[in-house]
Amino acid sequence: MMAKSAALDLDSAVNSAPSAAFVSERCRATQSVKSSGHLNLAFARKNSRTTLVRDDQAGCLRARSLSCTGSDPATVVLINTAGGLTGGDRIEQSIHWHAESNATATTPAAEKIYRSSGGNSIVITRLRIGAGAVAEWLPQETILFDGGRLDRILDIDLASDSQLIACDAMVFGRIARNERLSSAYLSDRLTIKRDGRPVLFDRLLVDGPIDDWLTKPWAGHGFRASGTIIVACDEPDACLSSVRRSLETAKGLSGATLVRGLVHVRFLASNDADLRHDLSAVLMVLRHGRALPRNWSC
Repeated sequence: MMAKSAALDLDSAVNSAPSAAFVSERCRATQSVKSSGHLNLAFARKNSRTTLVRDDQAGCLRARSLSCTGSDPATVVLINTAGGLTGGDRIEQSIHWHAESNATATTPAAEKIYRSSGGNSIVITRLRIGAGAVAEWLPQETILFDGGRLDRILDIDLASDSQLIACDAMVFGRIARNERLSSAYLSDRLTIKRDGRPVLFDRLLVDGPIDDWLTKPWAGHGFRASGTIIVACDEPDACLSSVRRSLETAKGLSGATLVRGLVHVRFLASNDADLRHDLSAVLMVLRHGRALPRNWSC
């Protein structure tokens, strides 16, 4: 009886198994699911220390605090649990530094923009730095794959006396694989306001064979990675001089200038390692010798 019962159960299971057409339809539905994430964070100064006072997380985005000692600022790591972005994915992140707060926001690793089967990956970041606050926005590099499509917006709102170090790095293709971007899309917009008034607007739009564009002397000049550092500080002239001295050992092309009181540094490099070397040298100077967040060396 036991054997017969088992046989009947097996027959029932086989007969009730989903059809191949059903499985195929479920697979297509799974592939069409897109990632989305939302973060809304805020730092405030309490009892002479900066703490995270707002931590709203949804979807694929998470925020984790790093333990800090001594004079190191509060540090938060923003994590995309999806492991990268592709067409149709969307993440939005907003961070507010309240008055007199001092904190760093970074990411655990490079963000990868995979080949898109349709639509753009959308990344929207809003940073608001209050009166007397000190903010560091130090994400690691973004890697744009061949066929990737990225639409990215960074909006920064500064108070008149707030301070900022903001870093951005972009790598075009998986350089270790000698990947070339024969077809890709990048829309990148940076807006900075001070006391509500625009002080910097930067826009890049490239669509198609980005690898060809990179070879142009007025564009990538043959380099495969680029970076930017923006600094708002009390003494921009002295800061500019220090930054220019640190650029003397750069492995790629770089330059620094003042734009309406902001120190604006640009980088071009042959690969991600050289770009990271040049960015790190400048960031160490700007951070007065303090080491970069631990995750930058992982």
